[in-house]
Amino acid sequence: MASFISLEYYCNMKSTHPLLILTFCICISYISGFAQNNSYTPVEIQNSIHGQFLEQLTGSDREKYLENIESLPELRLMLDCEQANIGVIFFQNCDNGQEFFFIETEDGEILDPYFDDGIDFSYYSGQLVMFDYEIPTFDSPCSFSTAITITCIEEIVIPVTPVLMNAFLEGAYDMATGKMTNHLLTDNILPLAQPFNTPTYNYAGEEAFASYDEFPENTVDWVLLEAHSGTPEIEGGDGTTIAERQAALIMKNGQVLGLDGTPLQFKNLPYGESYYFILRHRNHLDIMSAWSITSSASLSVFNFTFSDDQALGNLQLKDIGNGTTVMFSGDYNQDGDIQVSDFDAWKLNPASIDTYSLTDGNLDGVTQVTDMDFWFVNRAKLGLPDAKQ
Repeated sequence: MASFISLEYYCNMKSTHPLLILTFCICISYISGFAQNNSYTPVEIQNSIHGQFLEQLTGSDREKYLENIESLPELRLMLDCEQANIGVIFFQNCDNGQEFFFIETEDGEILDPYFDDGIDFSYYSGQLVMFDYEIPTFDSPCSFSTAITITCIEEIVIPVTPVLMNAFLEGAYDMATGKMTNHLLTDNILPLAQPFNTPTYNYAGEEAFASYDEFPENTVDWVLLEAHSGTPEIEGGDGTTIAERQAALIMKNGQVLGLDGTPLQFKNLPYGESYYFILRHRNHLDIMSAWSITSSASLSVFNFTFSDDQALGNLQLKDIGNGTTVMFSGDYNQDGDIQVSDFDAWKLNPASIDTYSLTDGNLDGVTQVTDMDFWFVNRAKLGLPDAKQ
């Protein structure tokens, strides 16, 4: 089945629409009367004529939407509506100022749908639907739209794989509290946009905030989470390839969450396929899950905080006692190993304050001797080949 993007509006619906592929079809012989339902909260929309919905999308979301529209023939073969028109539902005021819902088609045509009394079809702004229709004998009262009678309609809910990961960063971990510190956030040092858009990561994701007030209050730092297909190589080689990756936030309690404070939702992992996951941080040793998960609508949970066997490879997590494991601090040059070259990177600028620096090993916004101490203790630690960039 074609894979559809999880657009911004979908995050607002996830509490009432399960994270699975849900399709249903309501077929009726003839629809008469007016049964518009205005009980749903609309999204404020400008420029209501051609390109109504698409104009809301920018950057990678727009590109992905257009890409998936091109792959719709595959989807049409799997659903029931014979005409298999594709559209997006949105709300808009009609000529008389009253608000109704409409359907924008792939070609930008605005349709005014009518349902017969008793038809139970829950719709919401941004909902992707496949539908059949007939042209009725009456016109739409809204001058920018064409009236239609729906004879078959199906909701297409975006298939996603939700992932919740837990990990501790050694540098920020506080033994006294059992949590991590978040000095970078409280001191306004965290960058507003994801920091993995430069070598060695070269991640072009657009995850970002407009202001510090938008960060979840327990944010420690940015991390990068990757889904990998294939079979990992323990010694040498690179047996996996990146299937999808997302920038995320790691919380004081170790949870890795999306920017909205909920588990990440991977949108391009076909159900039934197996994937390993890699967690990356800019100056800690990257780790890969010890096992793969099968992509599905069920929440997949990884916990790297209690045992070193949760990460693939030879002792890729550091046991600090009391049943707690953390990611190794000290990979200051981001090459996947902790060695002399990382000390050299620290030595180039061993003293700075209020800085978001790769050599700030304890994530307090200050580069000093304490950061070299982390390197010294962890030096000569080699990372997993598959986890290296």
